Amino acid sequence: RVVSCRVVSCRVVSCRVVSCRVVSHAHPKPHVLCLMLVLVPNSTGTAVMKWLEGWPLDRCFYWACVTVTTVGFGDVVPTTNAAKWFTIFYMIIGTVMVARSVTYIASIPLSMRRLRMQQDVLAQTEDLEAVHRLIKADTLDRLGLREVKNDLSKAEFVIQMLLLLDSVNERELTSCCRHYDRIASGIMMQQGDGDMEHGGGPRDDTICF
Repeated sequence: RVVSCRVVSCRVVSCRVVSCRVVSHAHPKPHVLCLMLVLVPNSTGTAVMKWLEGWPLDRCFYWACVTVTTVGFGDVVPTTNAAKWFTIFYMIIGTVMVARSVTYIASIPLSMRRLRMQQDVLAQTEDLEAVHRLIKADTLDRLGLREVKNDLSKAEFVIQMLLLLDSVNERELTSCCRHYDRIASGIMMQQGDGDMEHGGGPRDDTICF
């Protein structure tokens, strides 16, 4: 986080940046979720088939694992009508849950790699030279989000960092800006310029009520 930053005539007068830290919430306790997605269908299938077919527990567990993993050897099959109906829904729901678990496991390395990249980007912006590069960048000017020339506000810094972290792109920001302009224009048409005065006159970059 940026504690203080002041710029005068394209020259950084004072800037102090303390440690930045990214906390990823993309996978809250993924190991617990993956474990639940595997244990729930297997334990449910084992218990239900024990009740419906009366098989030994090891045979029921074997059937549950073979079924939800779509292996389907065919050596153990349900014989009663109730078990067959259960198997129909069990295969659909159980297979989806196990597939979801595999997806979580496969995404963990990608999330860790993205987190490391974010930490590297943040570490590169913890000096005066990096902040000066953000000030000189023309991204905010192209988007029409620059408040004061040769200055860098907290909001502008956050936008620049989101772009560097690939959390948002210019096309999305442009779409948001256009949407804001439509909202502001609609409010001005409804309330009139007189009701939109702010600081002595209407502003097109601030919505007032």
